[in-house]
Amino acid sequence: MKKRVRLLAVMLMACLYVMAQPPRFLTTETQPNSLKFLQAPPSTIDRLFYNDWSQYEWGKSVRNSEAGVLAAFDAHHGSWYNLCEVFADEFGLQVTEKDTPAIYEVMSRSVTDAHQVNKYAKNYYRRTRPFVQFNEPSLVPEKEEEERTDFSFPSGHAARGWIVAFILSEINPEATADIFARAVTFGQGRVIAGYHYQSDVEASRLVAMATFIALHGNAEFCAKMAAAKAEYARLKSQNSK
Repeated sequence: MKKRVRLLAVMLMACLYVMAQPPRFLTTETQPNSLKFLQAPPSTIDRLFYNDWSQYEWGKSVRNSEAGVLAAFDAHHGSWYNLCEVFADEFGLQVTEKDTPAIYEVMSRSVTDAHQVNKYAKNYYRRTRPFVQFNEPSLVPEKEEEERTDFSFPSGHAARGWIVAFILSEINPEATADIFARAVTFGQGRVIAGYHYQSDVEASRLVAMATFIALHGNAEFCAKMAAAKAEYARLKSQNSK
């Protein structure tokens, strides 16, 4: 009974997420198909799987460290509405819908696009997540029921993190190195948590990159990005006074 209630709760949250997510910039016709540019993930009998396994073991070994604490935090911050909290220090500004509406809009809508691009490969390969594959606990047990029903390759969580990193770096180029470093840590946190293999995380960067390039071919995105840059410049000028 309790398991059924938990499952219903997860399904309800998923429905609320879908209904509430921001409108996309890209359409089915203009978004990249991740199946066309991603190689298939290694199977468990492939020699390339050794790296995935060794990284999974590494991830488990650092769960009790500061990296594990950060990975647990990041596990709860992978959606369009809370990813802005992850990059606040590196970006140099806390992005919120109220205080930075232009930046928030271009970021949140781009996250929705990256999520959709990621789904092509994820739903095709249907790769089992590491903690399920090895029947072991993850770093964040309260997320296991939700994550168990989804697939591993590519990492949607990491792809969403990288598209935010690309967006924020274009708005504030001086912070690119710090923002990218945080994106790498964000992605590796998925390995530490046991929710993704290393190859899942690496593939997510290509998903985000392809999405980012496609977005620059969209006139509405370019206009919204220009507004976001202007908003950032204005706020930066005000804060420097």
